[in-house]
Amino acid sequence: MSLSGPLGHVQSDGIVRLADSVLQLPVPAVIDHLGRVDMPEDEDRVASHALLRLLDSGKVWVKTSGADRVSRQGPPFRDAVTLAAELVAHAPQRVVWGTDFPHPNIIGDAPDDGLLVDLLADIAPGEPARHRLLVLNPAELFGFDRLDES
Repeated sequence: MSLSGPLGHVQSDGIVRLADSVLQLPVPAVIDHLGRVDMPEDEDRVASHALLRLLDSGKVWVKTSGADRVSRQGPPFRDAVTLAAELVAHAPQRVVWGTDFPHPNIIGDAPDDGLLVDLLADIAPGEPARHRLLVLNPAELFGFDRLDES
């Protein structure tokens, strides 16, 4: 499978073109940066639906990082937050989050990590959803020992 796009990142159509190949992988896969869905160009939601289908497979996780990479509006990245929140609501047990620090392979200035953290309230509304996104799901995905939460 080959990747296209700058520096090995797939672009919006890449997630559509590679979805079937990803589903054939013998190991779980993590799709980073919201699948690099091009926000205004995905008006017909082909790429967004491909991400949802991958999540529904039970073999794929999506990292809801990179709002700054996919947004076409710039800070506070509302267009990307809408997509991230949709993914979290659709498959809360199959998503993880990160700031993407130190923001490798970006063009221009690095985004404000504080702003990215502030987006969590909209991406995963409510403490239980954020706990799943930030604690429970990464523990499951990476095989971390679960801490006693008593």
